[in-house]
Amino acid sequence: MSGWNPTVMAKGMEAIFWDFSIALYRSQGIKDACLALQDQSGLDVNMLLYCCWAGQGGHRFSQEEMRRLQALSSSWQGKVMRAMRQLRQRIGQEPDAEDCYAAAKSLELQLERVEQSRLLHEVPVRWGKGGREIATANLRAYLMLAAVVRDRTVNRHLEQILDAMSPKTAS
Repeated sequence: MSGWNPTVMAKGMEAIFWDFSIALYRSQGIKDACLALQDQSGLDVNMLLYCCWAGQGGHRFSQEEMRRLQALSSSWQGKVMRAMRQLRQRIGQEPDAEDCYAAAKSLELQLERVEQSRLLHEVPVRWGKGGREIATANLRAYLMLAAVVRDRTVNRHLEQILDAMSPKTAS
């Protein structure tokens, strides 16, 4: 293919992943499910979204790929995102700081996009026949690596996300 550029292709995939994430996150109940998994189980919303997106595209993460993604995610969350989230929340409690809060929220969203780009570059998705089953396998692998106990609440939130991504079909 003439003029093929892997960087341009990756940038295109970043936009597709971002658009998928925004659409899924805006689905009814998904924001709350993702934030509950983040706040109650310590999971990274971008990792949840990447597991779903990759699975929908047919990519089942190997254990090694999942370890690399988890390491990247943990580092980014620990060094950048938790502090940014706490700062935004503190600003939101201050009177007359609405503009600063909006700016902090915008920066936090930009940082989420940086993490998505890093995830995509760490483990590029190989496309094939995919769907709910592979996304479920990716999510299970992530939860196991993150040592999250899959109780009723965690399972309910995961099912909400999977249903919004790919509704169950009647057998």
